Amino acid sequence: MSPGSTAVSPLADQAARDLAVSEFVVPVALEAGAGTGKTRSLVARLATWLLGPGWAAAAVELEERRRSSGVSANVSAEPEEIAARVAEGTVAITFTDAAAAEMSRRLGELLGDLSSGTPAKDLAPLPPLLAEVDLVERAQRLASVLSRLRLQTIHSFCHRLLADHPFEAGLHPVLSVDADGTQVAQAATEVLLERLRTRQPQIAALIAEGVDPAALHAGLVKLLGSGARKEDFSSARFDDATCAAILENVAEPLGRFLPELARLAATATRVTTLPPALEALLVLERLLSGGRRDRAGLEALCDAARSSSPPWEKLFARYAKEGVGKTEAGILGAGSAAYLASANAVGERLGEILALDPQKFELARQALGPLVEAVRVRLQRAGVLSFEDLLDRATELVQRSGPVRRRLRREIRQLLVDEFQDTDRRQCELLAALALGDDEGPRPGLFVVGDPKQSIYAWRNADLASYERFLARMQEAGGKSARLSVNFRSVPAVLAEVERAIAPVMQHRPGVQPR
Repeated sequence: MSPGSTAVSPLADQAARDLAVSEFVVPVALEAGAGTGKTRSLVARLATWLLGPGWAAAAVELEERRRSSGVSANVSAEPEEIAARVAEGTVAITFTDAAAAEMSRRLGELLGDLSSGTPAKDLAPLPPLLAEVDLVERAQRLASVLSRLRLQTIHSFCHRLLADHPFEAGLHPVLSVDADGTQVAQAATEVLLERLRTRQPQIAALIAEGVDPAALHAGLVKLLGSGARKEDFSSARFDDATCAAILENVAEPLGRFLPELARLAATATRVTTLPPALEALLVLERLLSGGRRDRAGLEALCDAARSSSPPWEKLFARYAKEGVGKTEAGILGAGSAAYLASANAVGERLGEILALDPQKFELARQALGPLVEAVRVRLQRAGVLSFEDLLDRATELVQRSGPVRRRLRREIRQLLVDEFQDTDRRQCELLAALALGDDEGPRPGLFVVGDPKQSIYAWRNADLASYERFLARMQEAGGKSARLSVNFRSVPAVLAEVERAIAPVMQHRPGVQPR
């Protein structure tokens, strides 16, 4: 175990597994690393809820409905009714259809085993909440209504929500999802052609700057696929404060790097790439030290970087590929690694500057905002939503509409979320409105499982900062958290080597890098 790592505690691990099958009232968050039996814990929680406290709550609810409708109190709800109600009130959200199918398969196998009187491996040892339960009868009833259990992806959940409440959401009553982006691309083509025919000034100016219409179309489709809206284009990205920050982000590492480069250029005379790179970089350094710290200053730096780039790009490309040469290493001595790190940092910053074009960006912002809005309006009129639209509109609906939110809270008794590390801001807002809000009345029990070290979907807006903020909010709402730490997949030698290699570089940075 490397310094700073957390030792595995079998007792704490078992306590986390016990928490998953014992606490159904306050929110629960479980951190589960790869190979720790996360799916088994999810299935065990689902089964325990369905067979135990969920069954009891559904029976009470049905009895209250009967009494309020005038049915004799001596007439109890049938087991089939109870099973159907507890299944319909349980929602498990997964990241993929395959994960939903796997969870459904394992739950079905578990109920099948119990129905025949056979112990279920995913429910061993038997949770105390099920000690006095007739598992055979309840498992048989639940197995017959398993299709009513809502095991689905977040997009499927949102689609059903919007389809059930199209008028409250302000949508076409017949919704379709553009799963492969074909309809978005077609609508973008139609809108862009209309704007080109009418020679709209912003688009004409962008094309005059060398942007090909095909590239404009591709960018428009990509923006729509990521959920962009007209509001995202309402303000200039390159305001003076932003430009000043970008300029400082270049000036600081360049100022630290140049003295060492100058020493090398004066000493290592045989390294022919050093003097021209130094000369070109000094031009940029003088511009940064005496130039403006606003958009005009950034545009000037971008122009200067493009005109001076060949010599320093050649130097930084060599460093990135080969590192410092023997001659340079001999002069730098123990400082070679620091020099190389500094050079790579400057090369990265200047590479970003080469990619910037504030003037073209502003033209694109002015052109793309109206295009995005026009395409979205066209799709909405046709009842077509993208996957990103599903998340946006469902979240807006639940946040804005009190009646819809309260109805969902009454219907959903238990809400489970798998792969929570790959959630984003909107999904967090949706879950918070359903399970953590301050409205009066019932709210579903909430259980989330995730492993921040496995969050790889930043390209789909997965956001570790949102994950951490949501867990903090769960704690504020009286929630509990625990961690599965015993690995069943890999032998100790493999785990020890992974720990040795990863621990030094996976340093905790809140909102960016997990511990």
